[in-house]
Amino acid sequence: MFFKEDDKIEISVDGYHSNETGELQYVVPTEDNKDEDDTLKDIFTKVTYKFWFSRCPYNQFNKYRSRSIIYNSEDQNNTVNQIRLREFFLIFHLVDWNLTDENGKKVELKFDPNKALSDESLKMIYNLPTLLIDTVLIGYERKMLI
Repeated sequence: MFFKEDDKIEISVDGYHSNETGELQYVVPTEDNKDEDDTLKDIFTKVTYKFWFSRCPYNQFNKYRSRSIIYNSEDQNNTVNQIRLREFFLIFHLVDWNLTDENGKKVELKFDPNKALSDESLKMIYNLPTLLIDTVLIGYERKMLI
């Protein structure tokens, strides 16, 4: 299979925020959420979040995996640290999103000259709810067939 180098993978998830507190309660992939129950609207406000990633070439994926391996001295095995692997995906493959600030203005991601996310953008990502980022990265891994 051949892909264009600039192909983007869109990950769309629905976040459900409590109508009482505004806090994010749960996140599901948008395509898994077609039969939404109207009773949820009384309890939650649904927000659709979209993230776009670049494709991760196979050789790059192997480098990430190699750099994510940790040695467990108890069982004398190497294992891939999934958190570290996902961090590589975020840093080097997240290219855009639809997140907005409190005024409704899109929050722009910033990049370093090597096309990695800037420290400023990474701080914003790390301040997002873990539940949101985990669901987005699981969607990316599924679409990349990892």
